[in-house]
Amino acid sequence: MEGAVSTEAKAPKETKRKRGKGARREAPALPPGCEAFVGKSQICFAIGVSVRTFSKMCGANEFPKPDAYIGIFPRWRMATLNRWIRNRSGITEE
Repeated sequence: MEGAVSTEAKAPKETKRKRGKGARREAPALPPGCEAFVGKSQICFAIGVSVRTFSKMCGANEFPKPDAYIGIFPRWRMATLNRWIRNRSGITEE
């Protein structure tokens, strides 16, 4: 039948991704035994506060001190963040 619309789904065209400005790359996997460190913006996203509120929390000792500094940038271990979240929510470790 001419002009009939096919009900079969068409496979999407494969396109090559452009590399350059604005191209996102996947984060490399960490080798076994390595710990992930996170920065302020990642913590703010995880706990749902602004960077300014997080800075105030750090100044008021409501959040643990950084585990390390990379240059002048504070970094926390994921374990530190997870422990703080568990303690804040009242979940006990068993």
